[in-house]
Amino acid sequence: MFEQTFKNIKTFSTQISIGDGFMTIGNLKVKASTFFFQDYSILRSIKLPINYSIVDILRLSDLYTPEEIEFNKMDILIKSTIGEIDKDINVSYGILKKYGVTTDEIRKIVLGEIFNKQPKFN
Repeated sequence: MFEQTFKNIKTFSTQISIGDGFMTIGNLKVKASTFFFQDYSILRSIKLPINYSIVDILRLSDLYTPEEIEFNKMDILIKSTIGEIDKDINVSYGILKKYGVTTDEIRKIVLGEIFNKQPKFN
């Protein structure tokens, strides 16, 4: 019933209210004790230590869903941290290239230390 009522609304904006034992859509009031939303999901808060490190930030993608990371506005921090790793790898390459080390080798070492595998994000 709810879905059909919602689909039949033709106005630009409609007020929907959910209260204790009822729900209203516009001027229609429905008695209900429980509501289920098909695409409802719980997005957890992200927990970081007080003195978090770059590694803590980068490991968030292994602990939380992309939606949770975006909801908590950590995606920008993760992307900027990845940018810092790229800069550090380039600096390291500038120092170590005379020994025949490549940026790919440095990247593999750094990411291996952080993730023990390749990261899930780019």
